Order: sequence, then structure tokens, then C-alpha cells
Amino acid sequence: MVVTDIAKLNDVLQKLRASGFRICLDDVGAGSTSFQSLYGLQVDYAKIDGTFVRGASGSPRDMAMLRSMVDVCRQLDLTLIGE
Repeated sequence: MVVTDIAKLNDVLQKLRASGFRICLDDVGAGSTSFQSLYGLQVDYAKIDGTFVRGASGSPRDMAMLRSMVDVCRQLDLTLIGE
């Protein structure tokens, strides 16, 4: 499913968070989970796509992407999960 109204989704997520739920943004770095999602959705956790996690040890390009995603998530004060 493609989300077309990030602000509306964020409103729903914030109501869930206010009720005690913790929200995780899945597959960060994959096609549908973009920087727009990181920017527009206030979440508690970010799960980085496994492609970057697995490829980081053997590919400087994947390592650079992983480092960038980790840096952005840390600056947004998100708890990180590696897939």
C-alpha cells in the first residue's frame, strides 16, 4: 500500500503513541520507506533494510549507505534495529 497523506498517517500514529504503543518504521532504505517517511513520521524505532546490513561488510557503497542511514536515525533520536 502506498501512503499518499503522510501528515494524516502521522496523526494516527501519534494517537497510538499517546495510548502507549511504540511505532517502528520498517525497511528503512528500501524503495517505499524513504527519507520522506523518516522526516514526516514521528516514530520510536527504525529498522534498517537487511540489504544494507548484510552488504556493508563487503561493499564500501553499502557501508556508506548504512552509515548515512544510521547517522540520520540517530539525529532523529530513533532506536535502530538492523534487519
